[in-house]
Amino acid sequence: MRAATAWTALRRAREHAVGRCPICGRRSVFLQLYGDSYREGLACVRCRSVSRKRHVALVIRDALDPSAPTAADAVRRTSTLLHTTDGRDALSASLRGYPGFSSSDYEPGVEPGASLGPQATCQDLERLTFADGSFDVLVTEDVLEHVRRPDAAFREIHRVLRPGGRHVFTVPFFYDRPTLTRVDTSGAEDVHLMEPEYHGDPIRGRILAYRTFGVDLFADLERSGFATTAHVAQRRDAAYGIHDSVVFVSRRLP
Repeated sequence: MRAATAWTALRRAREHAVGRCPICGRRSVFLQLYGDSYREGLACVRCRSVSRKRHVALVIRDALDPSAPTAADAVRRTSTLLHTTDGRDALSASLRGYPGFSSSDYEPGVEPGASLGPQATCQDLERLTFADGSFDVLVTEDVLEHVRRPDAAFREIHRVLRPGGRHVFTVPFFYDRPTLTRVDTSGAEDVHLMEPEYHGDPIRGRILAYRTFGVDLFADLERSGFATTAHVAQRRDAAYGIHDSVVFVSRRLP
């Protein structure tokens, strides 16, 4: 551990947690090293997953097989076909090699559908290259706020899921107001309605946020053919190092 990181770990010792990681399945210490966000912090010292990603994994495990020790075990036991738009995280690493797993990233200048490596392709959520009914579970984490036309993405996700399949996702979300639209995308060119907001991105360095979703999201998803529930982190989730997180699950209606 680098000296600066070690100092941060010591200074924030009261904020750390212990428990069992639902991604790597091991007893672990969860270190709060990343600012004041528990959603993006509490890193597992074993697999480096953060609170948000462990919450996604826990929701997947509980939906498929709550008796399984990890999300990957639940996916394998149930022969679930799972696709995620983050092929670099600990959940993807735990599933790599399983034939029912695939991942994708969107890389500008790369043809959608092109291979990015083993079990990975370039995909645009607004025009996925997969066949209808390809997956049981599709995971997107903090992606849809960066998609220019999310209604098109929801239609595509609905198309590639099997009936009853689940879209498990996270987005920045307002619990008490409608969606905040930051950019008008009704035309061919983006029109900024307020000061541009950018988020960090491992490929592009930073990426434009088109919106922050609000309570109207549920109605929008219903119109797209989904029944959606929000899983807010509960007290029992602290045993998995999960705090300050909400995961949405949209089940594809027949």
